[in-house]
Amino acid sequence: KIMATAQSSLGEQIGEEVAHKETRSTAGPRKRQARKRRAGNPQKSVSGLSCQYCSRTFKARIGLASHLRTHDLPPPHGRAELADKRTSATSAPNPSTSASSDGAVNSSISDGAESETGHQHKEQEEHQAQRVTFGGSGQEAGQFSDPIGVTVSEEGEIFVVDSQNHRIQVFTQHGTFVRQFPTVFESEKEIEPTGVAMDGEGNLWVVGALIEYIGIDYYRPGRAVQYTKQGRVLRSFGLESTSWNRGVAVDARRNHIFVTDTRERSFSADEITRSSVLVYRPDGTRVRSVGENQGMKYAWYITVDGEGNILVSDVSNHSVYVYTEDGQFLFQFGGEGRGEGQLWFPRGICTNRE
Repeated sequence: KIMATAQSSLGEQIGEEVAHKETRSTAGPRKRQARKRRAGNPQKSVSGLSCQYCSRTFKARIGLASHLRTHDLPPPHGRAELADKRTSATSAPNPSTSASSDGAVNSSISDGAESETGHQHKEQEEHQAQRVTFGGSGQEAGQFSDPIGVTVSEEGEIFVVDSQNHRIQVFTQHGTFVRQFPTVFESEKEIEPTGVAMDGEGNLWVVGALIEYIGIDYYRPGRAVQYTKQGRVLRSFGLESTSWNRGVAVDARRNHIFVTDTRERSFSADEITRSSVLVYRPDGTRVRSVGENQGMKYAWYITVDGEGNILVSDVSNHSVYVYTEDGQFLFQFGGEGRGEGQLWFPRGICTNRE
């Protein structure tokens, strides 16, 4: 009986070891296949938790809670609340066109009014504004998934950054869908766009992060791509890796491209992130950097006024920083709060023609 029991136990142990080895031998291929499926469908998020301030995704709340310290925020209380905060905070860098929480775009137009160029808007005091809402959540033409940037041409066409669908969509001022084009560049490489601006020749500059990149998923190299209004690629140049969204603006007088840049410094220091504005020529040559000494934490949206002054909205500092066209700091305004003159996670920014 003792020998029979021992043999039975030994048989069970061998069976468990064989089953364990079989499980380990098949686990690797299953994981590799899962990674291939995720890589083949980059639009789907692998996580239910996303940061509402920089779009990074996390598999566990503890990771998101740790990351939110970079924005000086408390840990999240739940997925639904986090999603509501993200969508309600998202806006477009344009006073007359903005994104809503349901994936729609709100556009204020007026009869007989002049159109906008880039992030600039002519005041229309003599006209009664009319609000038009178009879009909605989805992947079909005319629908959006995270619309986070917008610009308007001289002809009045509205160009919307449809970030998670990896495309630019074009509409009339009445919200009628006109066309779309994917945010691709050389050799059909693709970017996830986060900003758009119109240059002096009527072409678009789009910035974003590379989609197919082997490395840390949220820490990807960037790209600035110039398109015609029909979506044909004219040129592009590379941007350094970062896990934060970028914005873009164009100084038409000097033909300079302004790109916001945020990167992590030190998790032990008070200033976990540091932002600046990188100035480029259209061929990708860097001219200078702006705003490195003012303590900007998360500069995303940016615009240039009629005199060439640079205005940057800092999401984490709840402020707007203003610089001369040569990068000299002038002043900042705002500050955290909901009172008059205060700002609460400011996003979009633009100036009028004056």
